[in-house]
This record gives sequence, C-alpha cells and structure tokens, in this order.
Amino acid sequence: NYLVTKDDKYGLFDSNGVEILEPIWDQIIKTSYDCYLVTKDNNCGLFDLQGNKKLSAIYTHINDTEHEKIIEIFKDNKKGFYNLENNVIVEPIYDSIKLLSNGFIQVEINQKYGYINKTGFELVQVKYDWISEIYSNIVKVKLDNKFGYCLIGGIEILEPEYDGIFSDGANFYFGKKGSKVTCVNKFGKKIFSFDIFSGVEKGSENFEKLGHDGLEEIKFKSGLSIINQNGKCKILNNKQLVGYLY
Repeated sequence: NYLVTKDDKYGLFDSNGVEILEPIWDQIIKTSYDCYLVTKDNNCGLFDLQGNKKLSAIYTHINDTEHEKIIEIFKDNKKGFYNLENNVIVEPIYDSIKLLSNGFIQVEINQKYGYINKTGFELVQVKYDWISEIYSNIVKVKLDNKFGYCLIGGIEILEPEYDGIFSDGANFYFGKKGSKVTCVNKFGKKIFSFDIFSGVEKGSENFEKLGHDGLEEIKFKSGLSIINQNGKCKILNNKQLVGYLY
C-alpha cells in the first residue's frame, strides 16, 4: 500500500491502484496491531488494512498500541476501549480504566470504582470508594470507610460494613466490627458470627466446644477453629493460623 496526497489531504491505494482510503485525512498511521489510525479535524478513527471502518472518526485520541487485543479510546477526557477480538466498542464514559492481565478491567467514574469485562459487561458495580485487584474471583471493597468482599458477578459475600477484613487467601473471608467477627466462605455462606462477649451467634455452622490444656476451643464443621487462650482469641484453619479476633 502507498500513501497519496490531494489538496494537502492523505489517502491510501494498493499496488494495483485500488483505493483503500480516500484522500480526506490529515494523517494516516499504521498501528502496531495492523490497522490504520486516521485523523481529521483533530478527531481520530480506525480502519483495517483493507479499508473497512472499525471506529468512526469521532474520538479525541486512539492508542496506536494494544494490550491483550484491547485498544484504549478517548473522547472529551473520558476513556473507553475497542476490543479487536470481537469488534466490541465500549464508549468513553470512564474517568480511568486499568487493563489487567486476566481479562478484567478496573474502571472509575467520579472516584467510584468497579470492574467490567472485555465486552463492557459490568462485573462489579461501579460504586465503591476503593477496590482491590482480583484474587480467586473475589475483590476487597471499601465504601464510606468500611470494608467488605465482593464476588466477581456483583454479589457482596461480606457487605462493606466492617472496620477490618482478612482471609485465608482462598476459602474463608472474615470481617471485624467492634467485638464481633463474621466469617463466610467464598460463596457467601455464613460459617459463623462470634462475639468475644456473647460467643457464637445463632445461624452459625455446626460446632463443638472443647477445653484442653488451659485452652478453650470452638471447632466448626468446616475445619475452622476459634482458640481462646488467656483472653486472646485466634482463628485457625486446620490448625494453621488465619488471624486474630482481637
């Protein structure tokens, strides 16, 4: 393909003289992902190598590099993206986007954060003041200075109402609020709620109380245990320390 000019505008023809892009553009750049990035009147568009339009020339900026087949696009200080794999356009409505290597995309609007996928489908509602990266399909979230856990798909397995949160890294998730700790599994099913003053609350998983060697132990069916020794409580998962109640 070769570049042609007409009235200070640029176009493209192939080696047989067939027009690929008519000479109406202020600039034509071949990108690293084998498309033509065109500009006209300070707006950008995108065509494939055969001259088929991918993006209309309505954007302020289009990146000339891609990340996992995703190209960032910009309009009026907002960000979106174009998915090369399935030609999906996610229009620029976000203040920021963060492309992750697992195919998830962290987005922000008005200092509220969430997640979408490569087609723009919302995986975690864009409503949190802070959100972590994704581990085992679960994210930490913060809202109104309280913390919780949210499953990819939008289900809050621990609502953001806790002063502190922690997990064993894969199976159990804990929220601390005052003298109380609540534990759920990775699907949001409650394992226990335990208050250091009133003990295990109703609705917790089946458990047994044991006493040995000066220790008080509450042992749950799932393999979790609460050990109280000299007024200090700790949580174990199959005898491995997970965290402290206080």
